Amino acid sequence: MHRAQLFVVLLAAVVAPALSQPLLTGFEDLSEFKPVGDTVFEPSTEAHEGATSIKVTMPGQVSGKVLDNYPPQEYDDYAGVSFWVKGDGSQEWGCIALQGDGSNAGYRYCTFFPLASTEWRKVEVPWDDWIPEGPFNPIGTPGALPPSGIQWVRVGTRWNIGHNNAPIPQHTYWVDEVRLEQDLPEVAAPPDPAPFAGVIAKLRAKQPVHIVCMGDSITAGTALPDKDAQRYATLLQSLLRERLGYAEIFVESRAVGGARLTDARAWVDRDFQGSAPDLVTTLYGYNDKSGTFSAYQFADSLEDYLLRIRRVTGGETALLPMTTIPGAGPRFVMMDDFARAVEDVADSWRLPCLDLAEALKGQGRDGLLPLMADMAHPNAEGHQLMAQAIADYLVEQVEGLQ
Repeated sequence: MHRAQLFVVLLAAVVAPALSQPLLTGFEDLSEFKPVGDTVFEPSTEAHEGATSIKVTMPGQVSGKVLDNYPPQEYDDYAGVSFWVKGDGSQEWGCIALQGDGSNAGYRYCTFFPLASTEWRKVEVPWDDWIPEGPFNPIGTPGALPPSGIQWVRVGTRWNIGHNNAPIPQHTYWVDEVRLEQDLPEVAAPPDPAPFAGVIAKLRAKQPVHIVCMGDSITAGTALPDKDAQRYATLLQSLLRERLGYAEIFVESRAVGGARLTDARAWVDRDFQGSAPDLVTTLYGYNDKSGTFSAYQFADSLEDYLLRIRRVTGGETALLPMTTIPGAGPRFVMMDDFARAVEDVADSWRLPCLDLAEALKGQGRDGLLPLMADMAHPNAEGHQLMAQAIADYLVEQVEGLQ
């Protein structure tokens, strides 16, 4: 064999195994990584492999370009990405995101993971579980960023608040060895949600019922003088206990101000840790509209969110989507297409749907103003009206079984 040919064969033998699982970053060189704000990060000798990992102290985010040129087209044949993480033992969650460069920089995809374990563990994330951070399709799908467009890695997230806008405490974690993976286990199809009639039967039989209200700042109670006492979830609990005549009804909000459905999709595993609630209500849309999501994109995001709730709760939770409510001024009419999108999704999934928009739009554009603290957020009277509408809906269902 000619010496040049032999060199090519030997080179192929050396290169091929390396390309079987390309390393996006091992965090050995952090010169390209820059923090946002006061985020603290540094190289750490507590590495899973190699010399260093990246150690970050959050809330905050750090991002860096890990590939100067577009990756080869072969990257598109991979199944997803893995990385190694070590937490600080806290109940907080870490985040990693992948994104493009230049004109593709707006295409960002994230995943969240718990930090309770202080041992290194491998996290494997198929492409479907990298959640879009904007109004675009999942990574690798038609029209979206392909894996061969990934050039940046971000550790951390813009979020510094959690449920009901509580500040996220400081937390630390280590990340190492971000790699493409050829083979990842297929995600099982989610079970059907628990039947809504089962929740109604429990309420009628005066059995314990746990309801979780998911949403954005509207559900969290932003602009209320006493959020914990005046948000509609709290009022709903009181109304149901009073009208149904027993105390074992627990209603809570796990809402986050500023959240879009894309955020909610990324937080599902975090938001539904522990025992599954009996019923989940959803109320999103204002921030999605501000983010220029179309009604089609909003509906698609809602479907994915409900599917992920079904998966993480094991089909033990019933779902009650509630229509996007109107805001003041131009938002009185701008939210109508989202409200109808919620109804369409519920109808296609054969789920109940509470038309909460009608309860507020029925006040008229001028009549709504006394119920609003600003363009987006209902005031105390507005939350009272919303809680009353939800309670009426549930109690009417209970009485309808008699």
